[in-house]
Amino acid sequence: MNLSDPLPINEIITKLQEAVSVEKRALIVAPPGAGKTTIIPLKLLNNQNITGQIIVLEPRRLAARAAASQMAVLLNEPVGETVGFQIKGLNKVSKQTRIVVITEGILIRMIQSDPSLSKVGCIIFDEFHERSINADLGLALSLQLAEVLRNDLKIIVMSATLDVGPVSDLLDTRAPIISEGRAYHVECKYLSRPKSKNEDLWGNFSELVSNAFEMTDGGILAFLPGEAEIKTTAKLLKEKLPKTAIIMPLYGSLPFDQQFKILKPLENKNLRKVVLSTSIAETSLTISDIKVVVDSGYTRRSLYDPSSGMSRLITQKVSRAEANQRMGRAGRITEGWCYRNWAVTEEGAMSEFPPSEIEISDLSNFALELSLWGSELSSMQFLTKPDPNRLANAYELLNKLGAVNGQNKITSHGREISKFPCHVRLAHMLTKAGKKSAIIAALLQNRDTIFSKNNCDFQLRLDQFNDELNRQKINVGLYSRIKTDLSVFEKLVKHKTSLSAAQSLALAFPDRIGKKRDGFTSKYILSSGKGAYIQNDDPLSKKKYIVAVDLAGDLKDSKIRSGIEISENEIRELFKDKIVWEETCYWSTREKRLKSLKREVLGRIPLKSQIWANPPLDEISNAIIAAIGDLGLNFGAVEEQFIARVKLAGAGFPNVGKSHLKATAKEWLAPFVNNIKTADDWKKFDYLPALRNLLSWEQLSKLNELVPQYFVSPLGRKLLIDYLGEYPSVELRLQELFGLKSHPMVKDKPLLVTLLSPAGRPLQKTMDLPNFWKTSYLDIRKEMRGRYPKHSWPEIPENEKPTAKIKRK
Repeated sequence: MNLSDPLPINEIITKLQEAVSVEKRALIVAPPGAGKTTIIPLKLLNNQNITGQIIVLEPRRLAARAAASQMAVLLNEPVGETVGFQIKGLNKVSKQTRIVVITEGILIRMIQSDPSLSKVGCIIFDEFHERSINADLGLALSLQLAEVLRNDLKIIVMSATLDVGPVSDLLDTRAPIISEGRAYHVECKYLSRPKSKNEDLWGNFSELVSNAFEMTDGGILAFLPGEAEIKTTAKLLKEKLPKTAIIMPLYGSLPFDQQFKILKPLENKNLRKVVLSTSIAETSLTISDIKVVVDSGYTRRSLYDPSSGMSRLITQKVSRAEANQRMGRAGRITEGWCYRNWAVTEEGAMSEFPPSEIEISDLSNFALELSLWGSELSSMQFLTKPDPNRLANAYELLNKLGAVNGQNKITSHGREISKFPCHVRLAHMLTKAGKKSAIIAALLQNRDTIFSKNNCDFQLRLDQFNDELNRQKINVGLYSRIKTDLSVFEKLVKHKTSLSAAQSLALAFPDRIGKKRDGFTSKYILSSGKGAYIQNDDPLSKKKYIVAVDLAGDLKDSKIRSGIEISENEIRELFKDKIVWEETCYWSTREKRLKSLKREVLGRIPLKSQIWANPPLDEISNAIIAAIGDLGLNFGAVEEQFIARVKLAGAGFPNVGKSHLKATAKEWLAPFVNNIKTADDWKKFDYLPALRNLLSWEQLSKLNELVPQYFVSPLGRKLLIDYLGEYPSVELRLQELFGLKSHPMVKDKPLLVTLLSPAGRPLQKTMDLPNFWKTSYLDIRKEMRGRYPKHSWPEIPENEKPTAKIKRK
């Protein structure tokens, strides 16, 4: 490719030059293969309105290095003259360098160290559709500094697949500059039917790659979510493809030189590349010889896990925008093909765009950068605003680490840790624990070096790296990345301490120091109050104190995926100013009793405890109320009757619904439970005084009037009314109601009366006694007078006196 080649992007250069000169901002939308990454920065070199360096942001290190190399080739110069690059651990920039290709995090460091970007004339955000959190923050910072300090700064956003409206509004540009059409046509092929859930996903995908190899010519670029899937597919393809196929894995932990080599053409033209890549090859890269893309339809995303407090990679289906981006890799050098591992009918269910990182990632470092910058979030322009709750959680962590104060203003410690290219937890550890902790940070920055399901001890990882023989077992590319990070950290950390590895990790994760729960083999209580567990067969589960380095799973009880043993003495030495004595009453679910203790604690971890002999009564009450969720409100018949009466009384009386009573137990129950010590005490507890106390004296009087507890029979006998059925009801012998000409009522509604025989057996239920005397009674009288001749069975009972006696002879 030459600068004079008729690439699609050349058609918009004049518009771009005008936009940069007049508006100082531009949005470029150009499909993959149009040449935007390399051609546009070079064309801007001669723009007289741009003084200073042209900074080009790329989402990945390989893309940054490849873009710089390609531009240097077009200028017939080595990298480091007109065009250079800067990535973590590698800097190819000289005094004469005009175009500097960098990764997105480096721009933030440049702005924070030089808020006016005095040496920069133009910033180009390439592949902005990837919406990394650093790109979003970098753009917001750039827009604000351009508005306040540098109104001559040119800002260009470029993308292949992007929702242009919101970005155009953010940049305040008149219209996006659009480059039409790909460089070459790509024919797209789909599966004939959707995959079933039980299919061998990667076995079938390797078959799809094999078919593509057979039906096409040229190199193949297959997209898979991660290294594990790449290795599985590579193994399967070795058995399916001919020897002319050169299988080339491409993923982040490969040695950098090996990654770069894959971009170059094969010398032997009789061979065909089959590149198995993660999304690392999705944007910016031109891999020589590629004519075919085979898309698995899956990708890895970094998703914030609130249970661990950090982000982790998860596998998800790609969006339509990502699928189109991948397809474009096939049309960069000639016409090509794209084989999609899904049916065309499935595309309707795919999301249009991927989520932005700011929506799904950890915001701790983002929050630190905001505090370091010093502007309020509301004054900055973001394409997507961060979630307020997650941002508040991030600031809470920063406050615990001493990086910000109570007003979220940066502290001197916060300024120090902002210099480290790692998570704020690790940066805090490095500044406090010193040089020895650099290897810990480097290991945690990268994926696990040991794949073990039943040994999560982080000490093993340290020992492996420090042992020359065992070190050889680490993947070469992974080892190289760890060494690079180690070198970076060691240069930034000058001081040494005598802290152990466990103490260093405790500094990074002070909320995850854990103590084994009493009576459990592998369950822990963490200093944050969360529960966590280690698999029973893991040797680390035998340790009393641990630091949980990596957590996964439920918010309440997380699985410890990586941890290290720490001694009580090490904890005391490190956190002596944070360890305090507290007095506490709580209900022990395991022992089913109230416990009153004086405890020496670090957060929620008890280090030492002793009996608290005479706790105040309100402490006992509070403990019982706090345990209501476990203990329950176990009302007996008497309490249920009272509650039913209050409910029936209706308006003007308290809410006595069970859920409401449980939710408000502290208000009505607390004064009555300060003598509860055991589960038996709770079983015997009389709730009625507490329930009656919900009502005022006037309400109790009104209750007895409207919904009485007793029905007083004509003989003056008090009978409990049952309020638990569909209707209030009472039972009594039929003869006791003689002479009663009206039906007894409760709150203007008839009482359900069960009339009993002299033997106490039910004869009839009625809610209309006058009607009963005239109807059913006559039949009952015929039957009963012979069976019970000593009892009264008058013809007109409403005119008789009630009786409980038998007739005299």
